[in-house]
Amino acid sequence: MDSAQFNEFMTSFKDAMKKLAPTPASTAPSSVSIHPSSNFENFNIELESFHQYVERFENFCKLKQITETQVKKLTLLNSIGPVLYERTKCLVAPKSIEETTFKDVVDTLKATLSPTPNKLMVIHLYLAGPGFAI
Repeated sequence: MDSAQFNEFMTSFKDAMKKLAPTPASTAPSSVSIHPSSNFENFNIELESFHQYVERFENFCKLKQITETQVKKLTLLNSIGPVLYERTKCLVAPKSIEETTFKDVVDTLKATLSPTPNKLMVIHLYLAGPGFAI
C-alpha cells in the first residue's frame, strides 16, 4: 500500500466514523439516566444478618451513585436472589411489588429475616445457661 492509497483509506475511515458517531459523548443529552448494572451478591443468611446486608447495599448504592429510591428498590430486588424475591412478593401482598417503596421492602424483609428477639425469651435463655440453677 503506497502513501496515496493509505491517505485515501484514512479519509474514507474518518468519514465512516463521523457517520457512526455524529456527536461526541460529552455533548449527549443530560436527561439520559444510565444506571450501572447490579453485581451485588445475593443475600446469604448463613454469612450475615439482613441488617448488615442492607448496610453493605447502601454503601454499594453510594459507590455506584444510585440515589433514586425507585432504582435502589429495583437494584435490591434484583440482588437478593430468586428465593427472597418470591418471599418479598408474598410478604407485601396484597400490594404488588411495583407499588411498594424501597423502605417498605427493607422493613418487611428486616422484620422477617432479623426479627427483634422477645425479651422474655432472652431472659429465659440467659437464666437457663450454664452456672444458673432454678
